[in-house]
Amino acid sequence: MNKIYLFFISFLIILAINLAGHSQNHVFANDHGDHFEYKDKHHDANHQLKEAGGLVGWGAVVGIGLAGALFPIRRSSKVVIKKVPSVKNLVITTSRLLGKYHVHLGILVIILTIIHGIAMYIGKGELGIQGVIGLMSFVLLMTASIIGGFLIKNKKSKSFRKAHMVLVILFILVGAVHILS
Repeated sequence: MNKIYLFFISFLIILAINLAGHSQNHVFANDHGDHFEYKDKHHDANHQLKEAGGLVGWGAVVGIGLAGALFPIRRSSKVVIKKVPSVKNLVITTSRLLGKYHVHLGILVIILTIIHGIAMYIGKGELGIQGVIGLMSFVLLMTASIIGGFLIKNKKSKSFRKAHMVLVILFILVGAVHILS
């Protein structure tokens, strides 16, 4: 658990240093004389915010991939171990590790998604259709997370598990439309 939080804090520090280091005015010389063009500070800040928001968004995608890897690994573990007995320890270790950090990764994804959404909204200055699709995806993520919280208390509940999985699949589909639009 501490390693994930340490990674997250390190990521935020690196991001802050990157943003702070690029906040100067850039001067571009004009080849047609001694005239210099200054880029607008506001434009640069918005562009940097959109870039940082995009980077954080891709971090959320990686977190989703890691958290979501638990399902296929657990479902296929018996078949894989039966067909390739030499990978038994690897499959069991991976399954336990992903199971142990699944909730933490989910929380990290929520945090990164919130940061991504805020940064992109401020950077673009409007919500737009892509933002609306992203917001829909976030609502599905939060609903899946709430049901996942109930699932922690009731691990045997098939209805909570099925609802969690259906919402996660919808979240991924709407998220894919958000990314591709």
